[in-house]
Amino acid sequence: MYAFSSVDPFNVSCAGTKACDDAFFPLFAGRTTEMAVAALCNDRLEMRAMLMFQGDETFAPFPVSSVISAAQELFASAIILAHNHPSGLKEPGPYDLELTRRVQLCCEPLDIVLVDHLIYAGDYRYSFRQHGLLD
Repeated sequence: MYAFSSVDPFNVSCAGTKACDDAFFPLFAGRTTEMAVAALCNDRLEMRAMLMFQGDETFAPFPVSSVISAAQELFASAIILAHNHPSGLKEPGPYDLELTRRVQLCCEPLDIVLVDHLIYAGDYRYSFRQHGLLD
């Protein structure tokens, strides 16, 4: 389940929107199926591992327990979620909203920060944090 694709996680910073886009956009560009990614970061938002979950045309699984377990194993202090909408839908759906809420609830007692949840639809990026959906 751990995969690094073309991203070398030990040389990637996710501090800031542009840095996140540089890390994630290449993973989603041109995909016709959904893929979900959880970047596990240290306290300087340097990526230490990336979990990738493959889906189909309309859905990619995002097992919360796997993400939280991996974060604990790697002593991650921050998580960034990202996935694509190959349909071009630019807004989060009900599942996206519920998943984000569940991950955030699991992170809080563990002192892990959910930095953002990003959705890529073509060249468009939707940020839960920028839209006020994360505390």
